[in-house]
Amino acid sequence: MQILLIEDDEPTAAALIETLTAQRYFVSHARDGQMGYEMAQGNFYDLLLLDIVLPKLDGITLCRRLRSEKYQVPILLLTAQDTSTDRVMGLDAGADDYVVKPFDLPELLARIRALVRRGAANRSPLLTWGSLALDPISQEVTIDGTVFHLTRKEYGLLELFLQNPKRAFSRGLILDRLWAFDESPGEDTVTTHIKGLRQKLKQGGIPDPIETVYGLGYRLRALPETASSTALPSTAPPEEDHKKVTIALQKIWERSQPDIAAQLQSLEMAQIALQSASLDAEVQHQAKRDAHKLAGSVGIFGFSEGSRLARDLETILMGTLTGAEVSKFQALLTDLRQALAQPLPTTGTIALQSESPKPLVLLVGKENGWLESLSSVAASRGLQIQAIDSPQVKREMAKMLPDAVLLNLSVLEPAEGLPLLADLRTNHPSLPILVILGQDSLEERVEIARRGAYTCLQKPISADRIIQTLLQALQSRSTYQAKVLVVDDDPLILNAVQALLEPWGIQSVTLQSSQAFWEVLNQVKPDLLVLDIEMPDFNGIELCQVVRNDSFWGNLPIVALTAHTDAETIQQMFAAGADDFISKPFVGPELVTRILSRIERVRGQVSAPNLPSFSSV
Repeated sequence: MQILLIEDDEPTAAALIETLTAQRYFVSHARDGQMGYEMAQGNFYDLLLLDIVLPKLDGITLCRRLRSEKYQVPILLLTAQDTSTDRVMGLDAGADDYVVKPFDLPELLARIRALVRRGAANRSPLLTWGSLALDPISQEVTIDGTVFHLTRKEYGLLELFLQNPKRAFSRGLILDRLWAFDESPGEDTVTTHIKGLRQKLKQGGIPDPIETVYGLGYRLRALPETASSTALPSTAPPEEDHKKVTIALQKIWERSQPDIAAQLQSLEMAQIALQSASLDAEVQHQAKRDAHKLAGSVGIFGFSEGSRLARDLETILMGTLTGAEVSKFQALLTDLRQALAQPLPTTGTIALQSESPKPLVLLVGKENGWLESLSSVAASRGLQIQAIDSPQVKREMAKMLPDAVLLNLSVLEPAEGLPLLADLRTNHPSLPILVILGQDSLEERVEIARRGAYTCLQKPISADRIIQTLLQALQSRSTYQAKVLVVDDDPLILNAVQALLEPWGIQSVTLQSSQAFWEVLNQVKPDLLVLDIEMPDFNGIELCQVVRNDSFWGNLPIVALTAHTDAETIQQMFAAGADDFISKPFVGPELVTRILSRIERVRGQVSAPNLPSFSSV
C-alpha cells in the first residue's frame, strides 16, 4: 500500500520511512506542503501522513485544499501542538485522524492500519487466487493455509494484481504504484521482480498466476474454472485495425525520410565543423535539437538502437567537445546512419493488444443470494460486478473508476439512498446510474428522476433484465468520442500518435507550433492534452503552467512527452501540473494505455459531448 509522507524534518521523516518500509508500506516523501500537494494530485496513494507545520504550504491549508477538490484519500495529521483548538482545526479541515509528536511508533502504526482498514472494511478480507490467499490487513500471504514469505516489492506486486484481477498494468504504471517518487528505477526492475515472484510461487506449488499481455504489460491470469466463455464485444481495435495501424506507421516512416535525412545532415554538418575546429553555437544548437528529435522518434518505429545512438550524440553536443569526443561523435553518427538504413521492423513496437478489460459495474447495496446470480449472468455477458456498501462509495469510485453504478435502493434507507444518488450524479455527471426499487412509488420515482438516474428497475426483476439494461447504458455511453490535443514540434511524433489513437475511437488534433497553442486549445476543447517538453518558442512546462493558471482549463488532464527522464525534469513536470509523463521513444501500447486510462477519468466528468466539465478530474 502506498503512503505519501509530507514532513520537512529529516530525522523524523527518515525514522518514519524506515519503520513504514519495514511494515511493507511503499513510502513517497515530500519535504514541503507544495510538493506534497503536487504529488498527491499526480499519483495514487492509500494514505497521506501529513505534518502540520510545513514550509511553502502548511498542513491545515493543504488538507483543506485537497478536501475542497474532493480528494478522498485518508489523511493522518502529525502535530506537535496538543491543544483542542489545533485538533479541531485539523479535523475540520478534513483530516481523518491525528497523532501528537513525539508519537509512539506502535500507536502510529495502529492508527495507520485503522485508517487503511476502513478503506477495505466492506471488501472480502482475503484476496485469493486458487489456494493462494493474501490478507491486506495482516499483510500475510498463505498457500493452502501455510504462511508464504515474499519480499516487500513481491508482496506489493501480488496485492496489486489480486486487487485488480481484470486490469493489465504496464511496467510504467507498476513503477508509479509500487516505487517511491524519488527512487526512479528503470522498467527492467519491474521485469526482474515479476520474474522473482513467479519463481517463488512456482516453488510454493502455485502455477504462474501472472500472465504477460503482449504490448500492454502484466495482469492476473483467469483461473480455468472461472474463465468466461462469452464476453461483451471489446472496445479495443479488432485485428484488422491493428494491421491498419502498422501500415499507417510504415507510411508515416516512408513520408518522413526527407525529414530524417535533413536531421542526419545537420549532425553531419556538426561533425565536419568539429573536425575543422570551426563548430559555432548555432550549428551546435541545431544539431543538438535534431539529435534530440531522432532519439525521441525513431524508437517508436522499432529502431531502439538508433534511438540510443541519437541520445548519445545529443549528450556529446551538450558537453565540452574534446578531441576524444570528436572521434566518438563520428563513430556514433556512422552507426546511426547504418541503424536507420535497416528495413522497418514489423513486430513488437507497433503491435497493439486486441483484448481489453471487462467493463466494471459497481453495485451499491448488497443482498444475500442475489449477488451470486447477478455476477454469474454478468460474467457470461462480459461484465464484472463489484459489490460494496454505501459508506465506501466515494473511496471506491476514486480507485476503481467504474463504467456504471447499480444502486440498490431496495436495501438502503431512503435517507441514505437518495442523497447518495444526488452525490454520485453531481460528481460523476456522465456515469450511468441504474436504480433498483423495492416498492413502486410515484413519489420515489419523481425524486429519483430529479436526481438524474439513468433508469429505474422495479423488483421483482431477473438478473438477465438488469444486465441487459446495463449493457444498453454502457453502449450509449460509449458513443462519446474523446478528443486529444497533441503538441509537439516533431511532425513524425504527431503523425505516429494520431495513427496509434485513431483505431481506439480517439480523435486527435495535432499542433506543431506552440505559438498557436492557446487559440487551438480553445477551439478544440480537448478532453486531454499531450505536451512535448522540449519545444522552441514555448516549451511544454511553460504551456502546462499556463493551462493550470486558467480558471476554465485548470483541471484539464495533461500527459507530458519527454526524452529526459532524470529526477529534476520529472519533478519540474509535476510541479508545473502534469498528471502523467511518457518517456521518448515511447512504445505504441504504452502510449495508448496511459492515454486511455486518463480519458476514462475524464469520461466520468463529461456533462455533454465535446464540452468537458473539469471540476474534479
